[in-house]
Amino acid sequence: MLKISNALKSIYAEHKILYTIGLLLIFTGSLLYPFIPYIRFMLFFSVFCGSCCIIYGLLCRLEKCPYDAVRIIAKICRVSALILICIFTVSFITVQALIIDGMKENESECEYIIVLGGGVNGTKPSAALVCRLDRAEKYLNDYPESTAILCGGQGSRELITEAQAMETYLLSRGIDKKRLIKEEHSTDTRENISNAINIIRSTGNSGIPSTAIVSNGFHLYRTKLIAKKQGIDTPVMLNAKMPPIPALIVNLHLREYFSVILEYMNL
Repeated sequence: MLKISNALKSIYAEHKILYTIGLLLIFTGSLLYPFIPYIRFMLFFSVFCGSCCIIYGLLCRLEKCPYDAVRIIAKICRVSALILICIFTVSFITVQALIIDGMKENESECEYIIVLGGGVNGTKPSAALVCRLDRAEKYLNDYPESTAILCGGQGSRELITEAQAMETYLLSRGIDKKRLIKEEHSTDTRENISNAINIIRSTGNSGIPSTAIVSNGFHLYRTKLIAKKQGIDTPVMLNAKMPPIPALIVNLHLREYFSVILEYMNL
């Protein structure tokens, strides 16, 4: 045990800052993960980054190994890791700039407004979804000829469909039920928009009439990409701003980065 302890102290002493940061990220992320569900992606990413810090430190140590093969492999891995970090940093900044720029609204009167699903806690809309519904309510009051398509099926931890929860919320705010159409089968943004388009076409429209889409600001850029792919050439984008909770905002922007990359890859 003493030899192991001395070996660990020796390893730690070589890159104290790197190992300390790594251990703090892993400990903090693991500790908070079960208790703060709305920032779990950020906490998972924290654990991942912490693990990378420790692995990087170990690779630096292995480069001093007396065996040539081990040194070469360690150096290749370390340099590859640096290249990936640079690629991630540049792409992350670029995507975040696009996301922020995509938060701009271009509001105008449309025949239909698509309200994207955003999670339900039991039977109540999540915080993000409430923001979307409040923005949709304002739009429907401003443009009384518009019809809302409420999108979202029932998730594994949801007692009702997202569309049902959305309808109940808007009805309680005085919106006429005749102006609400439920789409209760979609499970993600692509299906939200695709199924909503099918509903619009089923009403006898040969093409896609003027259509607005409401979602939270961080989500608008990717939503616009998907909408254009599915035939809505010039969608009107409506920004349902999130509550100013820093941890939540960081979590959403971090997760959205990976979602945008996957969308570009058509995955």
